[in-house]
Amino acid sequence: MAERTFIIGAPIDQSRSFIWQFFAHEGWTCTPNPNGGIHLSRGKKGLSVVVGALAGRNFYLSHDVDFSTGPQGETIAVYRSSSGKAMIGGGAIGVHKSSSAHNEYANKLAQALQYQGILLGVQ
Repeated sequence: MAERTFIIGAPIDQSRSFIWQFFAHEGWTCTPNPNGGIHLSRGKKGLSVVVGALAGRNFYLSHDVDFSTGPQGETIAVYRSSSGKAMIGGGAIGVHKSSSAHNEYANKLAQALQYQGILLGVQ
C-alpha cells in the first residue's frame, strides 16, 4: 500500500475541505469515512471485476485520506492507496495502476497545497 503524509499549516476542517475539493475537481468521488477522513474512488467496480485491468480508464481505484492534528496544531493528512482493493480484478497490473495513480495525485496534491502556501512538508 502506497502512503504519503502531508503536513499542512491550516486547521483540520480547512485542510479536509481543500483536499475534498481538490479530488472532486480531479474527478474522484469523495465520501466521508467514519473516522473523519475521506474515502476516494473512481472507475467502475463491476467492470473491473469482470475485465480486470483491461477496464482502462474505468478501472476501479480506491484511496483514503485520514487526518489528525500535529504537536503544534498543524494538520497531518495521510493519503493511502488501497492496493488490496486493486486486486478486485486487476491483479499485479491493478496494483501497479493504483500505485501509479496514488503517486500522480500525491504529487498534484502537494503542488496544489504548495500553491495555496499551506504545505509545510511531505513525507
